[in-house]
Amino acid sequence: YSLGESAGLFAMGAWPDRGQMLKRMQGTDLFTTSLAGRCNAARKAWGIPSNDDVNWCVAIVNRSADRVRQAIKNLPTTRLLIINTTDECVIGGRKIHVEQAIKALGCEAVFLKGVIAVHCDAVEPVAEAYKALHIFPTAQIEGLRFYSCALGKSYELSSESTASSILNQALFGFDFPTIINQAYKDGVRLFLEMGPGSSCTRMIKHILAGKPHFADSACINGEDDYVTIFKTLGRLIAERVPVSLESLYGENANPADDIVWKKTKSTDKITMIVGGKSPIPALPILNARDKKTNAKTQPPENNNQYSGLMKSIAENIEVTSRSHQKFLDFSNKLTKNFAKTFDIQTRLLEAMMRDKNQVPHRNNEIALSRDMCLEFATGSVEKVLGPEFAVVDTYKVRVRLPDEPLMLVDRIISIEGEKGSLGHGKVVTEHDVLSDVWYLDGGHAPVCISVEAGQADLFLCSYLGIDLVVKGERAYRLLDANVIFHAGLPQPGDTIRYEIEIEKFVRQGDTYLFFFNFKGWIDNTLLISMSNGCAGFFTEDEVIHSGGIILTEEDSKPLKGNKMDGWKDLVKLYPESYDDDALEGLRKGDLSRCFGPIFKDINISDSLRLPGGRMKLIDRILSLDPIGGRYGIGSIRAEADIHPDDWFLTCHFKDDMVMPGTLMYECCAHTLRIFIQRIGWVTDKPGVCYEPVEGVESVLKCRGPVTPKTRHVIYEVDIKNLGYAPEPCAIADANMYADGHHIVSFKDMSIKISGITRTEIESFWKEKSNTTHKIQQPKIHHPQPAIFDRNHIVEFATGKPSKAFGARYKPFDSQRFIARLPAPPYSFIDRITSIEPKQCLLEPGGW
Repeated sequence: YSLGESAGLFAMGAWPDRGQMLKRMQGTDLFTTSLAGRCNAARKAWGIPSNDDVNWCVAIVNRSADRVRQAIKNLPTTRLLIINTTDECVIGGRKIHVEQAIKALGCEAVFLKGVIAVHCDAVEPVAEAYKALHIFPTAQIEGLRFYSCALGKSYELSSESTASSILNQALFGFDFPTIINQAYKDGVRLFLEMGPGSSCTRMIKHILAGKPHFADSACINGEDDYVTIFKTLGRLIAERVPVSLESLYGENANPADDIVWKKTKSTDKITMIVGGKSPIPALPILNARDKKTNAKTQPPENNNQYSGLMKSIAENIEVTSRSHQKFLDFSNKLTKNFAKTFDIQTRLLEAMMRDKNQVPHRNNEIALSRDMCLEFATGSVEKVLGPEFAVVDTYKVRVRLPDEPLMLVDRIISIEGEKGSLGHGKVVTEHDVLSDVWYLDGGHAPVCISVEAGQADLFLCSYLGIDLVVKGERAYRLLDANVIFHAGLPQPGDTIRYEIEIEKFVRQGDTYLFFFNFKGWIDNTLLISMSNGCAGFFTEDEVIHSGGIILTEEDSKPLKGNKMDGWKDLVKLYPESYDDDALEGLRKGDLSRCFGPIFKDINISDSLRLPGGRMKLIDRILSLDPIGGRYGIGSIRAEADIHPDDWFLTCHFKDDMVMPGTLMYECCAHTLRIFIQRIGWVTDKPGVCYEPVEGVESVLKCRGPVTPKTRHVIYEVDIKNLGYAPEPCAIADANMYADGHHIVSFKDMSIKISGITRTEIESFWKEKSNTTHKIQQPKIHHPQPAIFDRNHIVEFATGKPSKAFGARYKPFDSQRFIARLPAPPYSFIDRITSIEPKQCLLEPGGW
């Protein structure tokens, strides 16, 4: 597969001189500037100006070749590079056009790093040099058949044919299913992947699904290399392939002096387990490859169809028995030496790494290390939970912890409960807040991380056996959770200890639910408690047709919000919207770039800036209405663009990419932060930060996911309480929409600015008043009460007409067409105060 073709020629000795290839590569610019880096070959082939970046990128997409060809036909620099399976391809080209192709396909995509610009016409300007690089003297290897990616079949090796094969796949790509199906037609039934990873194994299993075959990888990412090799050899033995273990252990692998292994008496008897896996059907005769022979066919020694099988088993047992003793002796000595070495390394590392990031030493033993938690997240569950979970590794989806950077379980202290029981269980975990960790916001771990770090309910439900029941046909989805913060947010140097309990599992038809809770502590101080947690396991179809968040008439009824007695606006407020560039101003601390001249020359503490980097979670504000929303004291709607390779999708989870519910909350919190900054809650006082209001219970309901197929999400926040206690604090309800579908609601999310009081805020603005008064503000009359406020107008433009006009308009939410108002930024109506005639009454002269 791709570069594996040339690697195979070297590995099998068909190209004997590997050193010559290294010298050639060091003496050419093919892999530095022609096919990588500036990609000058692609630049020349596609006529890209020298001052313009090529931005070559490669992505795997889960769509058929025909659909890919259709999607890219009008994209000048996107190419179909490789066909992986009937419904998976590799595409490449300039990033802007590759992203357009992915959008047109409406598919999931995984971008690959470090892939050179090959398998397409980008190679044409350097074709001769590329072929010359691969011309080597070729040795004929008796008994081996070599396949060409470009030809899609086996071929005879020569210096010319091998170089041409490599060049042609670099120029024209290749069709992997064609190669595998041809090999299968040629009689190949065993496919062993020798290179790093197991992607070819996965593809071969897909291509040959339903046909008798064996495919396995000898080098699986995240699994111990020695374990993988022994597993592979064991599986080959099970497939009746003669295997000798003697080559693994040299003659000098002597036993340790102080251990004597008891040898068992050899026997010539064989114990057979009846009913095991039957041999793969015999391979078809390859007429084209048959060699003529004059030898007469000998009759079989006996008529027992298993005689050959029994002989093979006996030979394997005899060889394995001889080498097993050497393995045990060698393993014992190796283990002793490793223990000594590891102890020395550990003490050296402890002495060298005592810095500000060092976690205080704990004497208590742990059940699982961070490495094992990562193994559970991205590797083998069998390696973590034992052989009874080996079958779970074969499922297409299983419960996992997130991958980096969102794997926040630094250690599992203890586990309670009966493995595989679907009963009650408890797990205690810890998360260390380090001084240079990526997620710090204002010097603290934000709400989303403080909650997400209690993520080991995922581990616990797997430990208790849910994957053994749902068998990869259903995926984990969080449904409900209530969260209360009891103390300020964690800071660097803190270790949060989570006590997570699964109360019970419940089955409803084919659907399984479990109910859970947790508490988080810093030393002896209770930080956070989560109650009424509920998660379930659903098929993709069930999720799609769940109906999302369903609001009753009572849920939508306008209510009166609360501003504390004596409330005074700090600045003039108007309905507004802010584009992407304006929000970048907030990330840089430039308030006037977003909010206008009234905030000119106002500096804010760095800790109050809108986060960037990985925590850049919203792109623009569609609307901010100071008297809008359900409670009439303010509303704000933010939008974010979703990309298939967004970090919070690709890490959460490896085989089931969805946006974490905790991050959805943080997106709403960022939206609320913009609102309270606009009303004037800003300061340049150092050390202040945003935190949740202690003792306020926030209620999450999640009824749909954000996936790589999602394109846009909207966060709608309605303010319900504004005041000082004594720090500025706000309480709001929030709703989240994914491509127009209402999927998440948060009740009573809270925020405060710790470290500052009302008096300080008002004094801050008083000092700025002289400058502010000189600024000409737009004149605005006090509007009449709105029949349709800004939220209704934006909803009618971009969302569900029924939310603007009532239940009679539900057919227009999804089933029927309706003419709409323009969406922001071309939405210029702030409110409607009067309208005639009555709704749904057709009369002339209406206004």
